[in-house]
Amino acid sequence: MNISECILMGHSMGGPMVLSATCNHPERIKGLIIISSVGAQEYRVFRTSKPRWGYKLMTFPLIGWMFKPFMMWVFKTLGFPKGISADAMLYVLHCATDFSFSENKTNLLRCSRPVLNISSQDDPYVEPELFEEIEALIPKCERLSFEKGGHNPQRTHAETVAKKVREWWLRNSS
Repeated sequence: MNISECILMGHSMGGPMVLSATCNHPERIKGLIIISSVGAQEYRVFRTSKPRWGYKLMTFPLIGWMFKPFMMWVFKTLGFPKGISADAMLYVLHCATDFSFSENKTNLLRCSRPVLNISSQDDPYVEPELFEEIEALIPKCERLSFEKGGHNPQRTHAETVAKKVREWWLRNSS
């Protein structure tokens, strides 16, 4: 796409994705915004939902399709959109199955770019102390935390988030 410089933004499991890109291309990525991001250790939903088992069930030869209604129910219970496709569910489960918390911790420690870490204290999926841990691992990390906002503070506090992102970027882009 011929983009020579940019900032990246990632939400939830997208946080580690943009973090990895930032660590692998620091000359091109000037900053990073992570929202309700996965951190250095397993979080509440990851521990309780067993994504590896869901992926194994859905990809089991010949009978994996039988588990689709159950997985649809699990995803709905976890708060995913009602219309999520089976392919999207499978992709989420695949990403969760292959995810390495230790690799993500290494990337958090390697990150040399400014980071804005946005989260909510009442996130139903990730414990607040795990967001705090991210801030402790990244040298140039600033945090914006809301008491309430769930897993999507960019929706529940859109104006505040937009103002903070602008302010943060103006301060860090020089």
